Amino acid sequence: MPLRTLDILRSRYGKTYDELIKRLDYEKDIENIRTMHLKLYVPVPDPETQVIEQFDGYHKLEDISLQELKSRIIDKNEYLGGGNGIATTTQILKQADVVLMLNLFRDHYNLETIRKNWDFYEPRTEHGSSLSPCIYAVVASAIGYREWAYKYFLKTSTIDLTGDSKQFVGSLYIGGTHPAANGGAWMSAVMGFAGIRADESGLHINPALPDKWRSVRFSIFYKGRRYQIYISKKEVRINSEDGAVDLHDVFVNGNKVSVCLDGPVETDY
Repeated sequence: MPLRTLDILRSRYGKTYDELIKRLDYEKDIENIRTMHLKLYVPVPDPETQVIEQFDGYHKLEDISLQELKSRIIDKNEYLGGGNGIATTTQILKQADVVLMLNLFRDHYNLETIRKNWDFYEPRTEHGSSLSPCIYAVVASAIGYREWAYKYFLKTSTIDLTGDSKQFVGSLYIGGTHPAANGGAWMSAVMGFAGIRADESGLHINPALPDKWRSVRFSIFYKGRRYQIYISKKEVRINSEDGAVDLHDVFVNGNKVSVCLDGPVETDY
């Protein structure tokens, strides 16, 4: 991404690019970025299982259940990871690292690969990070696990209401509010249940409402405009809140709908 950004800046604003690079003395940094890009190790899915290894040697660690790991806890506030935590020598993970990567780079992997990694890592993730459940919710929605998505949505959205979150790591207090996890609840609903994504081709809406929800309504900014979106079990409605009349391409479950957003637009799915 940094290299692509630099290429766009140089092609569109050549004079500004040259002045900026010179002022920042950035030439060596660009070369270092190119070298890092070429040498960066990116693990690939196992050809048989499609699982992406968390890190080299991960599969050699003790493969135990989360329940068994918790039975080894002596102090309820002890840190499970770190240099000598009880999870360090096992395959139990604090958070959704591989699952997060698959969400960020979803277009690089097919749904089957994403699903198999979700299935593998879900029982091995203890969600010691408050930022973990929302990622599982978003990815679960994308692969058709709606009720799993709802479970993790509830976990992230009620974190400041139930008092069940971790308050201490050893003797260190880490409690308080969780604004990032609250943002994750929004992600779970909008990017997960509503299936909102945007790329170079346009705005994508792939609804996956959980059984307990009849509909969802929210606003988003897209290309400088604010839109009100309503999604029920059967239809999607899009309305411009500021009278925009721009022509945009919207894809509902992969079906292209070209709409001039100067009034409500409705489509079944």
